[in-house]
Amino acid sequence: MTQQQTFLILLGNQNKTHFAKKHNISRRAVYNWISGDNISNSTLSEMATKEGYKLSINLKLEKL
Repeated sequence: MTQQQTFLILLGNQNKTHFAKKHNISRRAVYNWISGDNISNSTLSEMATKEGYKLSINLKLEKL
């Protein structure tokens, strides 16, 4: 699942302005993330926690 997909799930049907205030971020950031801009894993994890989720991020490194 991409960062954008995860963010959209967290946002759900919530009002974008309310969501931004709840997470202490700008409305512009919310709209940028909806449009596909990158979200840091730490920011995404903090938002997930406030929304009652635990975000598991699995990174896999393979030698070429």
